[in-house]
Amino acid sequence: MAGLALYLYAIAAHWGAGVARAEICLDAEAVGRPRLRSAEAATVLLIYALGARGLAQAPGLTGERSRGAALVWVVLMGLVALALTRRAPVVPGRRALPISAAIGVLLGAVAGLGGGGAASAPLRADLPAWLTAAVFLLFEEAIFRGLVERALEEDLASPTAARWRGRAMAALLTGALAVVALAVTTAPLTRLALALAVAATAARAITGRLSAAWMARLAGLAVCAFL
Repeated sequence: MAGLALYLYAIAAHWGAGVARAEICLDAEAVGRPRLRSAEAATVLLIYALGARGLAQAPGLTGERSRGAALVWVVLMGLVALALTRRAPVVPGRRALPISAAIGVLLGAVAGLGGGGAASAPLRADLPAWLTAAVFLLFEEAIFRGLVERALEEDLASPTAARWRGRAMAALLTGALAVVALAVTTAPLTRLALALAVAATAARAITGRLSAAWMARLAGLAVCAFL
């Protein structure tokens, strides 16, 4: 069911992109101008989720091999997401980096307190595991909040509406899509994963920074592991 939802999102995003290009087909400069669209973000999200699920279910990949393959896959797709995100202009109204970091940590800590500590217990006192988790979450956030949420903000932006409305709508849609993608890639989908997805989306929407979303998820894991 989650995979079907991602397919429907990708279809809707590509249909919307086709309609938008049809409206400007007589403007050669507008057609050729690089622009970040939700269709591209939907494609990357769908490929990432289905690829991660395939790796998780591959019979020859277990234990460390499975985790290593998952890390390589998310890094590869995260780099694609970062390359596409460069087409979008800088997020308007971004908060300062220290403030953004504090907001991300705070939201992540709150989510971690409500998520239960059992899920992240193996991370305790394991530096390699923490480094792996940090890299994994960074590139996954490059896909979720860096590419998908930024593309939705671009598509939902309106010169006649308040900026925060488009950002809020993009955040709601991204939160739902991130949960759906996690449901495809993770079995089972835990309460902690849901809470951290919500915290990361809120952090990105409030601050306009990808780093805040990443720190929210990392801080939530830390709270669950040590408290």
